[in-house]
Amino acid sequence: MKKPRKPLVGAIFEFDAPGGFVYGQYVLWNDNKGFLVRAFQGLHSNPVPPEKVVCLPEQFVTFLSILGALKEAHVRVIGQGPIPSCYATMPLFRRGFLTKEQREAGRVHENVFFWDGTNDWRVGKITEEQRKMPILITMFDDSFVESILDGWRHEHRY
Repeated sequence: MKKPRKPLVGAIFEFDAPGGFVYGQYVLWNDNKGFLVRAFQGLHSNPVPPEKVVCLPEQFVTFLSILGALKEAHVRVIGQGPIPSCYATMPLFRRGFLTKEQREAGRVHENVFFWDGTNDWRVGKITEEQRKMPILITMFDDSFVESILDGWRHEHRY
């Protein structure tokens, strides 16, 4: 199988999903984490033109392992689009973990770290507003599609 070409920043991805299509856009590259991709809300029963995809509401942003997925027929680059100015630099991410017991007790994580694309530092407990910050994770195409379909957002996790 032919090796996929690295997409250009601004590339718009179309993913096959049960009952239609979901979309993402490559917005930034990070040497440690790879492709930063914003996910657009919703399942679309018909293909959406690239110029309309970039107008869809953003649901979340994540690092995405995309090169392997582009080898498959269920993911494709459908065009290029403008990048929002908020992605001119790497956004600030958060990371941390909860035990099963802490999650079940409804606790918010009190051992959170922030990451700026290069460095990370401990901040401890975070505010409700900071819970909306992107989480430092790398998704594969299947979890990316599933997260869009489930309506997942960063604040839904710890």
